[in-house]
Amino acid sequence: MERLREADAELRAANAALAQARKRLELGKEPLPGERTGTVGGMSRLNDAYWARQAENEAAVKEAKARRDAAVAARNAARF
Repeated sequence: MERLREADAELRAANAALAQARKRLELGKEPLPGERTGTVGGMSRLNDAYWARQAENEAAVKEAKARRDAAVAARNAARF
């Protein structure tokens, strides 16, 4: 029974981490100061810092999903 409680607690934590990572990804789509570079034509483009931040946010969501999936599997295993 203790194993099941621990698995449930981890699943709740993993779901919260996933929700937070998804929120960070969504809110992080807007460029931050310094993430635009001027072009010769007078326009601007998103620079490498922006794309690196997006990649980090996407990786955090992927890691959170993996944690959640592992927590689901652990909880299911604890049930039997």
